[in-house]
Amino acid sequence: MRDRDNHELLEAARVVDSQASDNPDIGIPVDPDVADYMGAFEETALSGEEEEA
Repeated sequence: MRDRDNHELLEAARVVDSQASDNPDIGIPVDPDVADYMGAFEETALSGEEEEA
């Protein structure tokens, strides 16, 4: 089942990417699972210097 889920997320991400590339000035509503798959909610760790700034 996970392979199917990943395949569906990949296909949806490709559609979103295509729509955003064709129309860069408009917002594209994206399902939260697809956005997460595309890295929209990815967190990055801050270094100590960045944290102090």
